Amino acid sequence: MAKIVRNKSKVTWNGAKRTRKASSPKVLDRLIGLETEYAIYIDSVGAEASRRSTTELFELFSEELGKVIPVVSGEHADCRFLANGGAISLEPALNQEGDTQGLIEGATPECRSPAMLVAHQLAQDEMFEEAMAKLPPEGAVRLLKNSADPSGHVYGLQENYEIEIARGWRLWMLRFSLLALLPWFALYWVLATLWLTTVQGVSWVLSFVLPNRMPAAEDASASLGSRDKSDLSDADDVGTAKESATVSAPSAWRFRGVALSIAVSGLRVLHMPLALLLSLIVRCFVMNAQLERLLPFFASRMIIDGAGHLDSNGKFWLGAKASACDRWIGLGGYWGGRPIFVFGHWLKTLCAPGVRPWRSIGRLFYARQRIQIALGDSSMSPLSQYLRCGITCLLLDWVEQTKTQSDTPRLANAFQALKSVARDDLMIARLPDVYGKNWSAIEVQHYYLEQIKEFLQQSWQVPAEAWRIVRLWQDTLESLKASKHDAQVRQSLLGRIDWISKQWMMQQVAQGAPWSVRKKIDLRFHELSEDGYYRKLIAVAGKYPLISPEKVRQAKRVPPSDTVASKRGYLIREFSTCGSSVIAGWDFVKMVDGDETTYYDLVSDFWNSSNK
Repeated sequence: MAKIVRNKSKVTWNGAKRTRKASSPKVLDRLIGLETEYAIYIDSVGAEASRRSTTELFELFSEELGKVIPVVSGEHADCRFLANGGAISLEPALNQEGDTQGLIEGATPECRSPAMLVAHQLAQDEMFEEAMAKLPPEGAVRLLKNSADPSGHVYGLQENYEIEIARGWRLWMLRFSLLALLPWFALYWVLATLWLTTVQGVSWVLSFVLPNRMPAAEDASASLGSRDKSDLSDADDVGTAKESATVSAPSAWRFRGVALSIAVSGLRVLHMPLALLLSLIVRCFVMNAQLERLLPFFASRMIIDGAGHLDSNGKFWLGAKASACDRWIGLGGYWGGRPIFVFGHWLKTLCAPGVRPWRSIGRLFYARQRIQIALGDSSMSPLSQYLRCGITCLLLDWVEQTKTQSDTPRLANAFQALKSVARDDLMIARLPDVYGKNWSAIEVQHYYLEQIKEFLQQSWQVPAEAWRIVRLWQDTLESLKASKHDAQVRQSLLGRIDWISKQWMMQQVAQGAPWSVRKKIDLRFHELSEDGYYRKLIAVAGKYPLISPEKVRQAKRVPPSDTVASKRGYLIREFSTCGSSVIAGWDFVKMVDGDETTYYDLVSDFWNSSNK
């Protein structure tokens, strides 16, 4: 583990040597993780809780978590890191009435095994449910692990995978293009700093000119000063900046909102050309070879992992995310679009690289990097979650380690196929390819299943978990195929496939009912409490024994042993009780003890272990 020790007189560095890559690639040996956004639901009896702001609820929630597991602060005020390697953060927003609303985001630690990842996701759900249930009045504040609210706003899950983003000439063109952008981003840093300083100065002056609005001006200034430029460089973070303080007077809200809107608008103008260039670079050089082979898989994966969604028109979709996604690859919220493969973290890294820019920016030049996939819903079924991550990992292994097959499906319009599958609860939609053949979603999944079987048979480092995933995948596809004509088989999928379970509940409980009644089922299906509809369903249908309770209990306390999360969790657990100030991040842990500041740099070991 690399270490930097800083005090008044010296800075010392102790790094680790890189290890040599293995001679042959392994299967299921990539870093994976999940980020899940939870909506806050307050019962009608929780009048006291309803008067609290989202920030207050988040602070109380963090305190409750800290009673069962060591919790330390992150780089930003709205982020915490846990001793089991995971993290929590607040994603707040300000609605038109001036009320604060928001989401609580939970991130699992970095894992290598899909089973370990699901264990940590289930442990996170249980920890969050238990902590939220203890907020006063007990039982009134709950979490919804869903993907869309009644107004149609889509949020929920982000999948993270470490993959080879480019190779050969595309990799070198990507590196050259990023290098050419660096001087322009350096100019942006200077101009952004001057702009924010100007806005802060004007806010400070207005605090004296407008004494009756002084609290608002001070809060606006504090908000701008406490957040780095990365928080204000993305359109999605406008609400986050607005949430940093609570002011009761409506005029104060307007004053602060105007100041922050001006600051954010200026930053958007400054980095708009850079975002456009970076978006073009991503589209031209990133994941070109992989996408051609993976698009049919992602267009049809929803029949396995979709959580179901009732839109404002009463139409039932297999997945909420699929109803909102509008492109395959992009930067994310900056352009107002919803790409499936998201590279928005590149823009944030270049706009605000942090205290060690040479490291954070340098990682953008690596051939293997973390990517985000924003297609999957927040599922309740452990089987759906496990198959989603496990199958995707195997497909990424197959793409990186084999050549293109001549019979790989090449859909004529993969994005239109995605929408067709998302609207097809009968699983009868035909997906035409460029050769004139029509595929069903189940047939596409069967094609990839056979390719993975052949790939594993020819590989020499295949863990038993890979064959377990294949078996579950095949059983699920066979059940889905039979369920179209056999009601008994379809009923056997209740509690295992979320969209089938949710649709069945709507048909049994709310057949012909108005939209509001069916939407209530849609939302409370994802409620993390004994009153949640998914919990009520599995209480009757029975749980599917996939991840043992012992593994989930262990994941609540212990991070995965084969990733950087183990070092982060160890340092948090050791230092959080020693009286020192501890601040953690995904790639470092910082301990401040009097005049001495010690940085434990986790990135070097992180990349060594991932590339061995």
